[in-house]
Amino acid sequence: MKAPIPSTIEAALADVIRTQEIGAGTLVRCWHVLRNDNKWNPENDRFFPCVAISATGQRPGNQPATFSSNVAIIIATLTEDDGDHAQTTAIEFAVQAAIDALYMQSRRRTGELLTAFRASFNEQCAPCVFGGIEIGEPTPPSDSEGVSSTGINITIHYSRSDLS
Repeated sequence: MKAPIPSTIEAALADVIRTQEIGAGTLVRCWHVLRNDNKWNPENDRFFPCVAISATGQRPGNQPATFSSNVAIIIATLTEDDGDHAQTTAIEFAVQAAIDALYMQSRRRTGELLTAFRASFNEQCAPCVFGGIEIGEPTPPSDSEGVSSTGINITIHYSRSDLS
């Protein structure tokens, strides 16, 4: 493997999300590889608006050598900049459109986003092979400590030929 599975999933999803109009100033933050976004600054780790992607390590599937990783995609803005939640909602809509497109292309086994996601995932995680995407329970909207947020949760399924 060229990279850990969680960081590969995050980076591939970040590329999918960036295909949508999420706003020029929106940071797409991958938890395992923060430096992948040129807006991230180690001196100021809190940047808004933000789409934060965090993937778990692998968990076993129902078949030998099959696995999955849960992914939380959190959309966050500063409450003082987005009092009516319009910016949060617009970013959430764009992110959901990207995830929906990847999900449908995964089910149909064809499409540009799927091809790009699969190529990135399979190359960086070889001997892993992307298997599909499952939509999870959403994260309810909230306002806390000056930040408005909501989220989308998904599961990425894959197999590993090195463990079969």
